[in-house]
Amino acid sequence: MNSREGWDDRSGVPGYGHRSERRSARRTARRRKKARRLFVATVPALVVIVGVVALLIILGGRADDSGAAASATTTTTTPRSTPAQTSNEPSGVLVAIEQEGSIPALVLLVPLEEGGIVLGAPGNTLIKTEQGFLTLGDLYLKEKGEEALAGLGADLGTDVASLVGVDWADVLSLLKPGSGTTWPASLTGNALGALQAAQAFLELALEAMPVEGGQPAGSAAWEQLHFTGDASALRTLATKIASSMADSWRVSILPGRKVENLDFTYYELDVTAAKELLAGGAAPHKGQITLDIQNGSGELDAAQAAGDLLRPLGFTMLPFKNATGFPDIAETTISASSDSLVDAAQVKELLEVGTVDEDDSLSPGYIRVIVGKDFTPSDSTTAGG
Repeated sequence: MNSREGWDDRSGVPGYGHRSERRSARRTARRRKKARRLFVATVPALVVIVGVVALLIILGGRADDSGAAASATTTTTTPRSTPAQTSNEPSGVLVAIEQEGSIPALVLLVPLEEGGIVLGAPGNTLIKTEQGFLTLGDLYLKEKGEEALAGLGADLGTDVASLVGVDWADVLSLLKPGSGTTWPASLTGNALGALQAAQAFLELALEAMPVEGGQPAGSAAWEQLHFTGDASALRTLATKIASSMADSWRVSILPGRKVENLDFTYYELDVTAAKELLAGGAAPHKGQITLDIQNGSGELDAAQAAGDLLRPLGFTMLPFKNATGFPDIAETTISASSDSLVDAAQVKELLEVGTVDEDDSLSPGYIRVIVGKDFTPSDSTTAGG
């Protein structure tokens, strides 16, 4: 047979080519059918997966936003350790003490959760304002009270609502004689003058204490004061002081230190210590006050006797010794660093004699007492030591 029709030259098997083509076609068809089935089964699953992922992303974003909002809320509502004031309570009031065209001192009255505090500040107390660093006295004299209130309030972290002025001579005329305090005819521009101004304002406020019949004993005198500016908040605060429990209001110096430059002297505020006072804390711990008692009178054991009186204050006492000028010193003197003037006033109260002076040469927390002949403790005899 010469014809090779129906043969596949590659294998030599009759009809192989046609059968192979049919098998290939059937395999291709089966593969396509499987692919379609796979596609039909896979696409819905992919759609579900994509949907779930998208939902998780959306919910996750909302959770992040919620967490951020919660975090922001926590940050903005963190309470400060500053005076607690409500809408029903008066805010702090700043009083500028006028004296012959100058401002030697200012008095800041701040209500606290229990009682309050009256702080004396030298007129040259420096604070930060939008225009730079300026003193409280200069701001008042330049009629920039709002800047003074904003700057001081920002430094202290408390609300100082109003600023008024009053002449020291008017205040002095209303202070009762015989109260145990000798008030100066004029205030010095240092921390001691500021302390005296603060003590004077607290005493005036306490004189407004209601007596039998409901009429405040000192209200008439208080109303005689002529204030520059709106003093309604101050009068409200004075009434609050008068109606408070005894000793719930205290006097202190606005913490800081005197800084001298070649052409400018100012009082630098100690912000941290001031905030501690306004948070209800105490002045420097008593153990940090050093008391140096020296005998200048010539009386035997006069320094020892003074020390016995002052020991309850809890100060650190140096060994007693004779003073320069012993035994001829007539009057007792009490010299103190600017940060210990309040404590020096306590020393004077216990000794019942002496004058308090600020001494810039003394180290912080240092009080020196020179006992003079005007100090008369019991059981004293003439001799040295």
